[in-house]
Amino acid sequence: GNAHFELKEYDLAIADFSNAIEIEPHDAQAFYNRAAAYALIGHMAEAVSDYQEAISINPQFARAYFNRSLIYLSLHQGGEAASDGSKFISLKGWHDRDSAYAALIAYLGLRQIHEQTSANQWLKEARNNLNRQTWPSPIVTYFAGQLPLDGLLKAARDNDMMTEARTYVGIDFLISNRSKDAVEHLTWVSTHGNKTFPEYKLARSWLKGAVAD
Repeated sequence: GNAHFELKEYDLAIADFSNAIEIEPHDAQAFYNRAAAYALIGHMAEAVSDYQEAISINPQFARAYFNRSLIYLSLHQGGEAASDGSKFISLKGWHDRDSAYAALIAYLGLRQIHEQTSANQWLKEARNNLNRQTWPSPIVTYFAGQLPLDGLLKAARDNDMMTEARTYVGIDFLISNRSKDAVEHLTWVSTHGNKTFPEYKLARSWLKGAVAD
């Protein structure tokens, strides 16, 4: 399954992971791997289900919570996204490479369900615990009102950083009912963003909703 996955032969990878699950139905890693493959071909319901199976088998499977939080945010299920982002940080702490992103997901998820006080608390914790000199801390600083938008975009020194910055900014603008501003940033990601990044899929899912509205 892993070989097919690396070759982007996701249907074949799913078949192999399914065979592994039949042989060993308590293999959390096999469910996790199949979930990742499902997500990459857009089968989000199946991906969520498999991440849940992985977590049920191994409740400490931090990466499954993180990946599922991204899917939930793409599906506009803010409460679930925030819960999974929070769980990831509780398991991994603030020094994992994805902790800042989990905090951003939790923040936006809480904003989406109108829990601004809790969202602000996440920003405060993130600013207190993250290295403010490293990416993506400038996004956190921007959301905290301590960095203007043009400052954030200047801090995004390459296409990868710009993909992430414009995605999270665009989602935040949509939550704030600033659709025109949101579409500008999300369209940039859809046109110029790094297609291998999860933020690319996030941007496209939220852009689809913005255009439909």
